[in-house]
This record gives sequence, C-alpha cells and structure tokens, in this order.
Amino acid sequence: MDTVSLEWAKRKFKKGYSKEFQHALNKESYWTPQVFDLMVNRCDEIIFENPSDGLVAAQILLKLAGRVRDIGRGRQAMALAVLGSACRVNIQYGQARECYLKALALARNQDPKVRGGVLQRFAVLEWSEGNLEKALVAIEESLELLDGHAFGVSLIIRGGVRSDRGDFKKSAEDHGLALRLVKPASREYICALRELSDSLMRMSDIDALGGAIKVLAAARKGINEGRNLRRTLVAYIDWVEGNIYARLGSHRIAITKIRKACKRFMAMKGTYLRDYALATNDLVRIYEDSGDLEAALDCAEDAIQLTTSLPESTNLKEWLEEHQNRKKGAAPP
Repeated sequence: MDTVSLEWAKRKFKKGYSKEFQHALNKESYWTPQVFDLMVNRCDEIIFENPSDGLVAAQILLKLAGRVRDIGRGRQAMALAVLGSACRVNIQYGQARECYLKALALARNQDPKVRGGVLQRFAVLEWSEGNLEKALVAIEESLELLDGHAFGVSLIIRGGVRSDRGDFKKSAEDHGLALRLVKPASREYICALRELSDSLMRMSDIDALGGAIKVLAAARKGINEGRNLRRTLVAYIDWVEGNIYARLGSHRIAITKIRKACKRFMAMKGTYLRDYALATNDLVRIYEDSGDLEAALDCAEDAIQLTTSLPESTNLKEWLEEHQNRKKGAAPP
C-alpha cells in the first residue's frame, strides 16, 4: 500500500482542522507514525485556536492511534495526553485527569521525553484546579526528564505556579531562563515574555519595573523573525510595556503603547481578537485612572461591538453598564 509523503502531509495539516483529521482517519495511506506526529503537533494548535474543534480533533487522533502500524506505547501516550489537554481547555477536568493518568501509565519505561511531556500537561491541570503543590511536584519531575525547548516550557509552567504562590522573584527567574531556551517563533516565547514582565511588575519595586522595561527593549531589538511574527511579538511587547508605564504613573505613554497593541491585534484578527479584548480592558482602566472617563466609555463601546461574542469581553460589558448607569444617575433631571 502506498503512503502519503511527509511533505504532502505537512501541507495538508498546516492549517487543517477536525475535517482533515477525519479524512486521515478514513485513508489508510495516512496511517504512519510520521504523519501521526505531524497531527499531534497540529492538534495542540487547534486546541489553542478553537477549543471545541480541538476536542473533536483530539478524539479522532486517539482513534487514529489504534490504526497506525508500529505506533508504540509512547505515541499512544501522547494521543491520550493531547486528548487530556483538549478536555482541560474545554473545562472537562475529570476526563482530562483520566486521560493523563492513562497516558502516564503507558509512558512508564518509555522515552523520558514522552513522560516529561505528559507530566507538563498534568501539571497544568493541577494548576488549573488550584492544586499548586501537586502542580509543582509534577513539573519538577518533568524538568528532570526534558531538555531544550521542552525544558523551557516546563520552566514557564513552574514560573506561573510560583507566581500564583506569591513568589514573584523565583517566577521571574524561571521566565527569564525560559526566554533563552524556547523557540523565538513560538507561543511559549510570547508567554514567557509576558509572564516575566508580570512577575517583575507584581514585585512592587521601581527597580524591578525598570528592569522589566529593559528586558522588553532587549527583546524588541532581538526579534529577527519574519514580518508576521515580528508584528505579533511587537504587539505583545507594546501591551506589556503599556501596563508597566501605567504602574509607574505615565498614563500618556501607557495609553499610546496599548493603543498600538490593540491596533495590531485588530489587524491580525482571528484568535488575536481575544487579546484585543483583554488589552482593551487594560486601556479602559488606564483611561479611567487618568481621569478621562469619556475616552474610557468610547473605547469600551467600540471594543464590545467587535468582540461581543467573546467571553473576554464580559468585564468590558459589566464596566460599561456600570458607568453608563452611573452617568445617567449623575445627569440633571
């Protein structure tokens, strides 16, 4: 039986969703370990872009794992782990835990990197459920098994857990080291950048805030990726820098930077509309803190029209309703 070439599979799944996964499940020519690995990576991206479709794709991926010849226990474990992540993102924590435990059992005595990857995902579940100590235990074990980019991802997770425990200094150290390890062209790099700045800001230390600005300036200069990625990274850097300047009381600079970030997120559309809604939340707050309530109201109204279907716009809607009612109450009879 002929099998599809790896190059053809890469093109097919580069932007594929559950529909393409179902096609692969029905076509025996796709049942190879190499194509399966491509689909695992793409499934993680779908879960981030479209959680509900990601869940469908992950369920298909698990079925495919039962059909691929010579797949091995390690790949079967990854299929379960990906399904666990899809369940977690869709707030199905019980099913996610069940998938992760089965994956860990399959990964026993397999490639350490497979077990380390499953432990990463399991740590995020514990973190999501507020089990910070258990999350730390899982992520520490993963750090002993991984290296390179994957090691950096574990550092980002540990840094996030440490931040939630109030240990902002150690959190900043984790995210700073992660920036040197994860791929610049990845979502993880952006996450580490944002979390590092957030940890520094929450240390309530002027020197730390100044340090965050220097880190971001260095990151901005160091972006040597393609035009689209550069635009994405600069948008996140502007957003974080704006929040730092707001903390320092420089509202004018903060507003300028976050407006730039919002404009970039708006231009990129797609999943970046979520970030547009979240950045607009910050912009509205800064306008309000600076005493310009009219600008805050206009900003909130414009954003809600564009993001009304997103859960990230809920805070904007509540803020706008509260201040519009307050404004009406203050108006003369």
